[in-house]
Amino acid sequence: MNTDSKLRVILFSDPNFLAINILETLLSKNCLVSVVSDDLNKWQERTKQIATNSRFSFVKISEYKNLDNFSYAIFCGGFLNKESITEDFKKFITNKNFGTAKTLAIFPFETFSLKISSKIAISDNAGIIYLGDLMGPRIDLNSNLLLPTLISEMLTKRTVTLPVGEIFYPVFITDAAKTIVKWLLSFGPYGRDTFLLGRQFSSSDFWKQNLKSFPDLKVLYDTKLETRFIPKGYDIHFINSNLNICLNETYRWLIGTKTVQQKEKVKKPRKYKFLRPVITSILFILFLPFITSLISGTFLYFSYKQFLLEKISNAQNLVLSAKTSFVVGKAVSGVLGNIPLLGRVYKETSYVSEAGEILTDMSLAIIPTAEDSRQILGNVLGGGIFDLKEPVSRIKLNLDYIYQELSFFEILTKNSVESGILSAKQVQELVDFDKFKDLSHEGGVIANNLPSILGTEENKNYLILFENNMELRPTGGFIGSYGVINFGGGKMNGLTVNDIYSADGQLKGHIEPPAPIKNYLNEANWWFRDSNWDPDFPTSSERAEWFLNKEMDQKVDGVIAIDLSPIKTILNYTGPIFLPDYNLTITPDNLYEKTQEEAQANSFPGSRQKASFLTALSRTLIDQIVKMNPKDRVLVLKAFYESLEGRHMQVYLHDNNVSSALNKLGWDGKIQSYSCGDECYSDFVGDVEANVGVNKSNYFVKRHLNFNVSFDPQKITRQMTIALSNSANSALGVSGIYKSYIRIMIPTDSKLISVNSQAGTTQISLKPEITQEKGRQEVGVLVETTPGQSKNIEFVWQNDLPQNQVNSYGLFVRKQAGVEADPLSIQVTGIGQIESRPVFSLTGNSVYTYNTLLSQDFFARLSWNH
Repeated sequence: MNTDSKLRVILFSDPNFLAINILETLLSKNCLVSVVSDDLNKWQERTKQIATNSRFSFVKISEYKNLDNFSYAIFCGGFLNKESITEDFKKFITNKNFGTAKTLAIFPFETFSLKISSKIAISDNAGIIYLGDLMGPRIDLNSNLLLPTLISEMLTKRTVTLPVGEIFYPVFITDAAKTIVKWLLSFGPYGRDTFLLGRQFSSSDFWKQNLKSFPDLKVLYDTKLETRFIPKGYDIHFINSNLNICLNETYRWLIGTKTVQQKEKVKKPRKYKFLRPVITSILFILFLPFITSLISGTFLYFSYKQFLLEKISNAQNLVLSAKTSFVVGKAVSGVLGNIPLLGRVYKETSYVSEAGEILTDMSLAIIPTAEDSRQILGNVLGGGIFDLKEPVSRIKLNLDYIYQELSFFEILTKNSVESGILSAKQVQELVDFDKFKDLSHEGGVIANNLPSILGTEENKNYLILFENNMELRPTGGFIGSYGVINFGGGKMNGLTVNDIYSADGQLKGHIEPPAPIKNYLNEANWWFRDSNWDPDFPTSSERAEWFLNKEMDQKVDGVIAIDLSPIKTILNYTGPIFLPDYNLTITPDNLYEKTQEEAQANSFPGSRQKASFLTALSRTLIDQIVKMNPKDRVLVLKAFYESLEGRHMQVYLHDNNVSSALNKLGWDGKIQSYSCGDECYSDFVGDVEANVGVNKSNYFVKRHLNFNVSFDPQKITRQMTIALSNSANSALGVSGIYKSYIRIMIPTDSKLISVNSQAGTTQISLKPEITQEKGRQEVGVLVETTPGQSKNIEFVWQNDLPQNQVNSYGLFVRKQAGVEADPLSIQVTGIGQIESRPVFSLTGNSVYTYNTLLSQDFFARLSWNH
């Protein structure tokens, strides 16, 4: 079997500069690429610089039909000759081996027309991307697209002939290639047409920007030329772009290749030779702040590399060198900042240098903290005698120091933003200071209580719920097994794993279940296995503890829930693990399948088959973590952190101090109350799904969340559409049906308008079940999505706006435990000009939009003036 088949890509394209950049990006992702073209000589000439030429090959179009065993395909057409698109695309689809391969067809946006678009049929595994005006190194000036044509005209004639009302959407070539490859290999715009564009510029702006390079440039407007347009009703994804930078990089490359012929300058005898050292010194001083920032960044990069190699002393010395360089840059910037006009530039470098100095101080605390953390992990899992107090004390002190430095950094940034420093504004937009401050402060609380958590003074037992997120439930997945882990003396003493059905067999008496469990799971009794019905994890944890005590007469000091995702991630770091008792090698790719096979093989009521397998898997995995070198153990800590952030792990402990810290970090899975302050409308929504089909159909289910918000003077209306897609094969029958009880959580005072289900052209009105829970309203419906079916579930609700003036809107979208990063699209209408964090995009029809992947809880705030 070809182990590289999943990364085998077909690139069908003429040798245009976009295709070459895509090829380089694919190779950087360790893909195997087959380049299909009729112009192989030009391809070979243009790819001489690529070192990894063993990972790509050339294929003639005449041999293309026979290509198979590929998982991805890219068609890149029209960037040299836009009239050739239709014929080239016909050749592309002659290959009959696409199967389930993910495919992207990329065209220049100016080639879009309803006539062409209607001829290009796409499947759910394929997507069409219409790309904006490409710019950057290796631009094809022999192309007949508008932008290359204009650049050629400017270079040769010093004129630019523009259509009236033309709009440009510049996209830097490397940004385009990276985005396309990212979409191809992960979540992409499949099943639809998408426009990938840069920030728009008018023809007047285009001319003015080019005047900087061609001072004598004349602009001409031709009414006969057709103005390009962006059609309505299509998905649009914007890439941040700067026309000035795009043009500069394009012309720099053209000059370097002698495409631009500069006028010959008359050589004159050298005079005033004594001025050279003076001018050189002045230039050196003027550029010194930029040089020091570059040097400091280089030192920090190599410090990180040395840390990964466990050369801690080298890493710390490099950080100190970076700090020294930043200090020099700050001092020089402070002096140069007083120069009229130029001083503004050095205000920027002064902020960068001062921020860099703070960053190096934090790095000097982060390095020993990470070192102590990975040593503690190894000692806790590996056993042996060691003293927790000393490393825990160091971690607490370092985290307190990091919190203090973050506070200084935040104050510096806020003050610099008020002074108009652009780099500070970018940092403020990109860095969530509150989150990092919470992480350092609450992390210090957890570290301080770590000896108690790990049973230094008295043994501690914690219930572990192994939740199978292929059978989704409100806190992550169906509890098929559970374990009890014991800590004593600061180390793990044991882990026992049991089948949940064995415990449920010990329950005496009747426990009335929630109505949906009774009605849709057909369970007359409430069992331990269904104890996680409440999406609020502390509530479900207390219930799980109650069942454990009643069924097994066992009490614990807290509950930990974990699904399959963290285990798969850790397997990526440990590598495959071998279970000798089962003669099995477990990898990230086969974890789910092998777990299911072993759980179901020879299974019967009271069987320990599944528990024995999970025990062997858990202990072997722990042994592998203990054997890992320290640098890779940091990656395991990173995997745990990301799992807690993404709600693939949730922790509920009885210790009040630790419980409070976990709650503030959002790691305890508690459903929080949310407020964005005075004159701000606080909104909340969350999707909660429960697979009640008693199968593992979530393996095949994908979802896309669309959230629309509409304001008017008296009320706010929201529409949440959950788009479900079930890719199961119909041959699976009942096992492939996704029977789900879907709830959305909304504010308690919301008025529900409607709930509808739509599959194809069929729309059905659903009757929801509405309950009031702790600080929230839950609206639930039963939905079945059959194999191969896509279905949209639409909830619409309203709230009255308060009488006092509202000038901002805060939105909290809660991510469900157990699901991967679902796409989330947000649209807001009915408000004026806004400032937002994160930054929302304004579309032509006055709709503010934001698209993201819901990998963790999402917060947004939009402020406006009426």
